[in-house]
Amino acid sequence: MFDLSSYETVAMLNKWFVENYPMGRSNIEIIHHDPEKGYITCRAEVYRDVDDAHPAATNIAHGFRDLYNPNMRRFYAEDIASSCLGRAITLLKGGQTATRDDMEKVQPAPLKSVISDDLWTTLEVKTFESEGTATSFGSTLALVQDQLGGEIVESVPSCSHGRMLYKEGRSEKTGNTYKGYTCPSKVRKDQCKAVWL
Repeated sequence: MFDLSSYETVAMLNKWFVENYPMGRSNIEIIHHDPEKGYITCRAEVYRDVDDAHPAATNIAHGFRDLYNPNMRRFYAEDIASSCLGRAITLLKGGQTATRDDMEKVQPAPLKSVISDDLWTTLEVKTFESEGTATSFGSTLALVQDQLGGEIVESVPSCSHGRMLYKEGRSEKTGNTYKGYTCPSKVRKDQCKAVWL
């Protein structure tokens, strides 16, 4: 068993970062997100100074929606992103490798079967969420933006040809609306698969 009092929350870590690096900045990027399957991978970077070329600390976090309690599944992306940022700040600070928010999810974790269908054998995994412990990604970003005066920039996916281009509109053929990111390649046959939202 572990002592939760020895861990800090993401909010406490954000406060420490702002107090110690008032000219610092942070960046959270979604590396991969599959909303249909419920997987997300985020990377967080923290910089001691806004002009630093390289981050002082980075962290990558991967999450799976179905490991959350049913009432918290809709917040899985926000939780993974804020946890990723908190752990990046923790690494910069030189403290524990997990936040109190992370450890509160682990403490009550019983082993239980969560995946079982025709394609999978039953898999024993730990549940990582207890009711009411998730920190909102939106509130974390708002705190960072408010304290650091930062700008929240939407994550833009990349393909083998570089940063993808955002497009939205209405199809002339079907009348359906669309929005998403397309490959920047000018050669149609070389274009990568679009990422539609």
